[in-house]
Amino acid sequence: MYWVLHSFRHCLDFTSRSPRREYWLFMVFVLLGALMATMADFLIGYGPTDELTEHERYGFWAIWYFSGHGPVLAMFLFAMVLPTIAVTFRRLHDIDFRGWWILVGLVPFLGWFTLLFFMLFGGTHGPNRFGPDPMKHADAT
Repeated sequence: MYWVLHSFRHCLDFTSRSPRREYWLFMVFVLLGALMATMADFLIGYGPTDELTEHERYGFWAIWYFSGHGPVLAMFLFAMVLPTIAVTFRRLHDIDFRGWWILVGLVPFLGWFTLLFFMLFGGTHGPNRFGPDPMKHADAT
């Protein structure tokens, strides 16, 4: 729980480093939160239907509506955008890559797998150009 709270406390920090543990625990939190938000949406009546108006038949909103996503999930995911981007930036800094490598994720499939591969690397030991080793700092607290 410490690492998830740490991610939220540093949601505007795009300059330091995040260890693998912080990144993956935060991603598990986001996944579980999205599952709970989806269940809440189903409980309040949002779910997949075939009834779309003429206006809703095309575009992103039609896909969102037809797949059963409701307002609770939308608000949760909107709230997680900035903390997720920040923790990914810091994770890339931990492996001594610039945070802008996050843009690789915009390339379908190849970019996603490349970014996933980067997230699996261990961080650099000791200080790097982005700051001190976050694991040694975490052990001191």
